[in-house]
Amino acid sequence: MVVSMVSAMRVVLCASVLALPEVSQLHGGDAALRGLPGVAVVAESTSGDVRRYGIDEDWLAGRVRGALERAGVPLLERSDALTTGRSPLLVVRLQTVRVPDAPIIAWHLSLAMHQRVAPLGADSTRTLAQTWAAEASLGVTTARLLRASVAKTLDSQVEEFVQAWKGAGASGP
Repeated sequence: MVVSMVSAMRVVLCASVLALPEVSQLHGGDAALRGLPGVAVVAESTSGDVRRYGIDEDWLAGRVRGALERAGVPLLERSDALTTGRSPLLVVRLQTVRVPDAPIIAWHLSLAMHQRVAPLGADSTRTLAQTWAAEASLGVTTARLLRASVAKTLDSQVEEFVQAWKGAGASGP
């Protein structure tokens, strides 16, 4: 059975945002957040295709910081976070691909906590590793609705983090 690209795109557009299950061998659950003094928010660079719609790393990080501040999660500056023992960085990543010859953008959004950890069997070596992640999402959105779709999904991921933070009893300093 051969499916045309147009038919495939119609199916994808009907399911505009899909949650992706988390798969991790090292997932420690909410316990990974216990005892942290706060978090520094880091947003990775976005593509030029979405910057024209007002979506860049400053917008992503600002949206996350604002929601965390309202929820009472202590915020650290990146430089301060990197000097603490566990270096808690909450990283937001938006990856996008423009569909050729169409005003449609496919995207993947993730929010994950990275901390300094010691690998098994290592002496004093420590490295940054993902220790917690919100449910990642895939979306296919018209360019005009991209910012609203990403915002709604990011808000949901931040709320998931806030609930995990509170569930772990992490209260900051």
